[in-house]
Parts: sequence; C-alpha cells; structure tokens
Amino acid sequence: MEKIRVKIGWSGDNYSCVSDCASLNGIVLATSKTLEGLKEKFQESLQFHIEGCIQDGDQLPEWLVQGQYELCFHASGYKIPRPQQKEKITNAIHNIGRELVSVV
Repeated sequence: MEKIRVKIGWSGDNYSCVSDCASLNGIVLATSKTLEGLKEKFQESLQFHIEGCIQDGDQLPEWLVQGQYELCFHASGYKIPRPQQKEKITNAIHNIGRELVSVV
C-alpha cells in the first residue's frame, strides 16, 4: 500500500493541511477548526481531486484510483503556546536579556 504524506499546520484560526505528492498530479489541501475535521475534509478533497483528474483524462497511478493508499499526517512543528507557557518563555527571554546587558 502506498503512503501519501500530508503536512498539517496552524494558520491563525484553522488547522490546514497540504500534500504535494507527485503522484497526485497537483496539490490537495484542506482547512478545518478541528484536527479530526481536517482529516475528514482532506480525504474528501483528495477524493474530489482524483475524480476530477479522471474526468479530465489525466493519468494517475492505479493504486491512487483504486484507493489503495494510506494518508500519513505530520505536524509542521509550528505551535502557539498556551498563555501561561507564553508568559514563562517571555520572562525567560527577558531574564537572559537583562543578564547580557549587565555583563557589558
């Protein structure tokens, strides 16, 4: 079974995901407020893309047309910390800055 890598990110108010797998003959993406919703919407978007490619007469691998693939979702690594964690990080950076200034 083939694997399709899907990158997940956070874009302000929504989760977003994209796959630029060469076998797709294009880029497929989706957005959603929830992670589970994102995965469902991506699957729907991918199916819509495949159907459109078939209707247009585009060549796609048989495994893709037959649905013999696994979606592998991966977070992009960008995260927004919770307010309490953000405050701890900000205070630590300020402390480092004060220490550096005091050395000069």
